[in-house]
Amino acid sequence: MLIATAQDRKMTADDIKTIKGLSIGNLEKDTYLVFDEGYVLDRWELKPAYVFNFSDEIERKVYVYAISDLEEGDTLGLALYYQVESQSLTIPIIMPGVNGERAAWDQYMDDLKYTGEDHAGFLACISFVISREFAGLMNSQSSAPQSDEGEFEYCFPGDAQVAMADGSFKRIDEIQAGDHIRTLGSEEMSQETIVTGVVTLEEMTSINRIGVLPWEGILMAADEWTQLPWIYLEATAGHPILTSKGSVKMADLEANDQLFGVDDQGEISELRVHFIWEASRKVPKVYHLLTEGKPYLVSGIWVMEK
Repeated sequence: MLIATAQDRKMTADDIKTIKGLSIGNLEKDTYLVFDEGYVLDRWELKPAYVFNFSDEIERKVYVYAISDLEEGDTLGLALYYQVESQSLTIPIIMPGVNGERAAWDQYMDDLKYTGEDHAGFLACISFVISREFAGLMNSQSSAPQSDEGEFEYCFPGDAQVAMADGSFKRIDEIQAGDHIRTLGSEEMSQETIVTGVVTLEEMTSINRIGVLPWEGILMAADEWTQLPWIYLEATAGHPILTSKGSVKMADLEANDQLFGVDDQGEISELRVHFIWEASRKVPKVYHLLTEGKPYLVSGIWVMEK
């Protein structure tokens, strides 16, 4: 965690210049490196790369390392390595810690600005990683404990079924940028939205599960429930679900909450939560769709992008 004290060594603009020149042989495999120049790079929580696939079909990755001073052990900041293997391109972006010198922060901002102008997709990838992983961690007052798993909040297991615009369903791990998926319109249910990107994370992640029935199912006798059309949705705890109360995180759903799906005629149907399983299983890889910000249909239930 990048929390600084007044005694910590501050990252300087010279540090940034030197660290950017350090060579990492294999970003995929090298997770802990010690350099004679006086720095240690340690893969952030041993996490693999974020992988981004946009509509241009160019795969982009971002690897994140914590930077420490070799002699004093002080954490100086972060190194984010933006990689496009198909273009033999690797760009290091060095983010100072909270007490980094002003010149270091100026250099960091310049690097973001000018690299973003030169490389399409760069800013989208870097900003996504920072906002998901490190918002709050760069605050010197933050001391909240971090979970050692499942921190990637907005995502689904690979077998989650996404409703396509043509009425078919596709596993989320088969969705590609540019695909047209079904979205919730104000009047008609046939509207669609475009997947602008797919983010994947290879990390053992806990998945929550809910079991829902059509709203009228609550009136059925208990011994008839097994014959009803149960719908099951799996997602990470933080994924937002569309409910009658608005957007609610998966982990905050309660029994009898009202959700929404689609009936056989393609019209909005009301659903009711009956069962909730927290951390029902763990999966080694999770997926997050980037869309135009509209609700979309997963496993028969309307969910929000984020």
